[in-house]
Amino acid sequence: MAGTLIILHSWIRWVALALIVVSIVFAAQKRNDALAKKLSIFTMASFHAQFLIGILLYAIFSPTTQTAFADMGAAMKNSQLRFFVVEHLFGMVIAIALISVGHVRAKKASDDDTAAKRRLVFFAIGLVVTFLSIPWPFMPAGRPLFQLGG
Repeated sequence: MAGTLIILHSWIRWVALALIVVSIVFAAQKRNDALAKKLSIFTMASFHAQFLIGILLYAIFSPTTQTAFADMGAAMKNSQLRFFVVEHLFGMVIAIALISVGHVRAKKASDDDTAAKRRLVFFAIGLVVTFLSIPWPFMPAGRPLFQLGG
């Protein structure tokens, strides 16, 4: 089960990243039409789906977090374990909160320019936080770009 969830979590990352980049481009173009609004919803939904899969991994299925939970003191001294138990989790929670707030604030904006600007700012900051929170291959806690097996 853990292997399947890790693969799913790894591959959906690309969908979420593509959607947020396109959402940011639309916002930079000051688009707030029906397509931009739907794209914003799909972007937020993809990040929420990632969060749900991630929480399942974090709390129940991940051997990495289970190892860390067995000895949190030692885990905090290990950069790879600390990344997955603390840094990845909190970074992604912040990114999802930013994306969700940006979507809601854009939805409540009084005009299209304000909506696009809010989406642009919140989604762009959310994207930066996301990039900093992903276990890229060049990081100490790095994972392959495309997870093929558990």
